[in-house]
Amino acid sequence: MTPPFRDHDDFPDLLRQIRDWLAADPESARRRYLGAHIFGLVAGPYDARVTDVIDEYLDDSDPVKIRVAAAMLSKAPRTLVWDVGFVRRCLRAADRHGDASLKRVRGALHAASISGMRSGTPGQPYPEDVEQHTKATELVEGCARGSVEEQFYRDLADFALHRIQDETDEPSADGRDW
Repeated sequence: MTPPFRDHDDFPDLLRQIRDWLAADPESARRRYLGAHIFGLVAGPYDARVTDVIDEYLDDSDPVKIRVAAAMLSKAPRTLVWDVGFVRRCLRAADRHGDASLKRVRGALHAASISGMRSGTPGQPYPEDVEQHTKATELVEGCARGSVEEQFYRDLADFALHRIQDETDEPSADGRDW
């Protein structure tokens, strides 16, 4: 279901108000938590109108804005990570602000990549993990060698591969073979 906010002409301004509310107290864990959830709820799908609002904070020299961008990214739909251009802009902006900012944005994008429900057959990998491994592996090939986005997609592919292996190789925690 698409949130009704998206139908209004001032939808991007509403997102900016939430974003700026987050930025008003960047040290507040409660504000980051609630703000990220509110942003995600109001945004709905992270289409160009939503990513444009996030992009506005990526071109700034203020590291607080990168922290706010990471909060907004953390509640994005998992498919956002397949927008390579946007992911590249996020990671490179964070990288300009140092390792802590890069780690925060990588973590937020990773959180987005594993969001949502998963379902599957016992003993078989989740289709979402297989998709993540396949797509991330493909995207690594198109990234500049040594770039922050290449490393992100390589790590995402490795994470998915480990999840796939865990789902297919491990007996249940209580020793049963079901």
